[in-house]
Amino acid sequence: MAEANEKQTGSFQNWLYRAEFGRTTAGSPFVKIIPTDPKGKFAGERQIAATIYEIAAELERKSDELNARWAICAQPAESKITVELSKNGQPWVAETMVEQVLAELNIPVANAK
Repeated sequence: MAEANEKQTGSFQNWLYRAEFGRTTAGSPFVKIIPTDPKGKFAGERQIAATIYEIAAELERKSDELNARWAICAQPAESKITVELSKNGQPWVAETMVEQVLAELNIPVANAK
């Protein structure tokens, strides 16, 4: 039973960052990456930027697998990644992909649906 639970939640919990979802005024989903310890070693701009780019790279790979017609916009200065939807894009598809990537990277989502 414990093995099945570990596979669903992951055996490693990322304690460095958490994520929060939001939407731009145009309706494109974004995820903001927040250090769990704002004064810690991993809360620096470069550490957050490295994490942003790691997540963005995974999102690009998943987008390619889906043949998605959206753009992944890493914005390290704002600690966020936006999925810029195409004209006919469906936000829920992009949000699901982001949730999957965050789960694979063991980054908890603070305001999960």
